[in-house]
Amino acid sequence: MAEAVQSFELLKGLQTLVADRLSADTQISGPPHIAVIAEDLGDQETEIQKRIGAIGSGGGIVVVGLPALLPADQRIPDLVGAEIEVQCIEAAIVNRSASGNKVQDNRLGEIVLGKLHRHQFTTGGWTDLRRSGWSQGQNEAGHLVTSLKFTCHTMLAWEDVPES
Repeated sequence: MAEAVQSFELLKGLQTLVADRLSADTQISGPPHIAVIAEDLGDQETEIQKRIGAIGSGGGIVVVGLPALLPADQRIPDLVGAEIEVQCIEAAIVNRSASGNKVQDNRLGEIVLGKLHRHQFTTGGWTDLRRSGWSQGQNEAGHLVTSLKFTCHTMLAWEDVPES
């Protein structure tokens, strides 16, 4: 018998919960219509450029990363921790122009923090999200980025699955 772990759905499920929560928020999705995308969208840089690069696009985007597993605690082997990064990206030259949405990356970061810190999802079995990091800077494309990291935990049920 082999152990079967469907960790991708576990992590992808957490990413979807976070992205859906942010997409549903009117401060983000309502005017000025800031897009929320999941990190594993094929060519991510093209998607970001399409959403924030052109005049009239608003100039901001939120990217929800695929969670990474935290190191295991040998005392509680079934406890799984994950860290998820949310990047608030601003193309300042577009965002701060006359047609931009004027929501700067750090303000967008504050909105994300307010929506996620200590939030407890009702599905998925995860503990409440806890902010574990905040940084600001520029990415390789020259966009302003406020990056937030959150951690949470869940218990995994292990079972033996017969080999085919």
